Amino acid sequence: MSDPVLEVEDLSVAFDLSRGRSTVVRNVDLDVEREEVLGVVGESGSGKSMVALSMLDAVMEPGRTTGTVTYHPEDGDPVSVLDLDREELRRFRWEEVAMVFQGAMSSFNPVTRIRTHFRETLQDHDYDVEAGMDRADDLLEKLYLDPDRVMGSYPHELSGGMKQRALVALSLVLEPEVLILDEPTAALDLLMQRSIVSLLRDLRDELDLTMLFITHDLPLLTKIADRMAVMYAFDVVEFAPTEAFLEETAHPYTRLLLNTTPDVTAPVSEIQTIPGSKPDPVERIPGCSFHPRCPVATERCESEEPRLVDAGEDHLAACFYVDDARAEIPVRGQGGGETGAEPPLGDADGGGDADGD
Repeated sequence: MSDPVLEVEDLSVAFDLSRGRSTVVRNVDLDVEREEVLGVVGESGSGKSMVALSMLDAVMEPGRTTGTVTYHPEDGDPVSVLDLDREELRRFRWEEVAMVFQGAMSSFNPVTRIRTHFRETLQDHDYDVEAGMDRADDLLEKLYLDPDRVMGSYPHELSGGMKQRALVALSLVLEPEVLILDEPTAALDLLMQRSIVSLLRDLRDELDLTMLFITHDLPLLTKIADRMAVMYAFDVVEFAPTEAFLEETAHPYTRLLLNTTPDVTAPVSEIQTIPGSKPDPVERIPGCSFHPRCPVATERCESEEPRLVDAGEDHLAACFYVDDARAEIPVRGQGGGETGAEPPLGDADGGGDADGD
């Protein structure tokens, strides 16, 4: 049975620029199920971070957010996030839904010890400070950090991985139900990325957390996500359980994207790029946003915009020609693939960025 904790319907974000209106999120529908990890993946500039900010009504002016974002607490009535006043929104953020931003250094005051960040957060939300600091110490220990050392340090005295884990602990100190992570491992080395993902997976199980994990790193995402949403050109083009995503991707863009992912088991000559360029957020093209780059596009794709349709069990794709895409765009390791290599994402701890930027 579906039990969404966050529901996004017809969500759009636009900025009025001198050359026209820039739409960076376009009519997105998205649900996050309670206690799942939903991964959102896409190229840089696809709109995934703006979707996350919209869930907290945190898009800065002159951006305009339209649509609905509904939070379903475990106990109580649904909350319309975009209708909250300033004080309600202040409490909603951190207490109900918290966010870990990309780059821990920019999230900490460089002249303030880590301990002060925790104390001020607890004080600002009228929490019992001493009980909260005990919880903070426990969270740091769960993340394999020494609480005394971390709390007494300035941000620059900690390594990148330590800062990122301290930021995760800070985001959880008020016991939110949902944790949004926006590229939380982008600035870290490969081993630390995998370590943090493993720790997050353990925290999810231990604390019954719901997570929205945003990244452009496909191999990393498959290590933690229960379901995956793929964004292209400011909208979601595919939803699938992670297993289905790995076994039989549906959308032409996603199939091509998988073939751009580095794979240590395949020859370099088999790593591909996606021809063409991403759409402009101001000059919207008619029809399917991917049709200028799509090898299975037809005249219909140039004039008619596809909506999400069934592509398998709990699997949706915004494409008129899912069967044709699966037949005509081979993916390494998936049905119809040519190489017979292992799937590029299944066990690829050595994988890298998939966006080609």
